[in-house]
Amino acid sequence: MVVSPSATFSAVGLIALAVWFPVTMLTVSGIANTRASYLDVARTLGASRWYLIFRVAIPAAMPASSSGCSWDWETSFLTLVVAETVGVKSGLGWYVSWAQGWAEYGKVFAALIIMAAFFSTIMTVLFKVRDRVLNWQKGVIKW
Repeated sequence: MVVSPSATFSAVGLIALAVWFPVTMLTVSGIANTRASYLDVARTLGASRWYLIFRVAIPAAMPASSSGCSWDWETSFLTLVVAETVGVKSGLGWYVSWAQGWAEYGKVFAALIIMAAFFSTIMTVLFKVRDRVLNWQKGVIKW
């Protein structure tokens, strides 16, 4: 079966649009909520503008960005399933729709279990990476 490039491009565009907004808003909010005392101390010690951005503001925004990323994984997965169900002729979302049309409910549930296991694995890995990257918040660095 040949998948048309326009269907794939539209599915990718739909996922990118669904993911862009939450991550952007939470990152901007995290940067805007950087404690002024952090910036004042860095300026007092002679930090340049780039240092303030990349070494103070962005690390301070990482907790908000990571919550945006976890939210975006959920959103992108749901958007992917919807895009596959509606417009793309491949993937598990399409397979669920096809199996449901033929009343193959065992296959529908099997595909749903595969989706749940895949999503659960991705979220577990994402949380482990987040905990590793943001371990400085706990006050103890464990490597």
